[in-house]
Amino acid sequence: MVLWRRWARSFWAFPCWIIDDPRPVEARRVSELLSLMTEVEVADAARRRDLGG
Repeated sequence: MVLWRRWARSFWAFPCWIIDDPRPVEARRVSELLSLMTEVEVADAARRRDLGG
């Protein structure tokens, strides 16, 4: 889910599928947000692989 926080003038996104630790990421530019979202997705995939799921 991605939200535009008008008062902060930034995008705020959090993964809806990560139940253990759904930390939001925040960025002022879309390109930065996409990079942060990719980092979270890769880290979660690695964690799931390490846990055998």
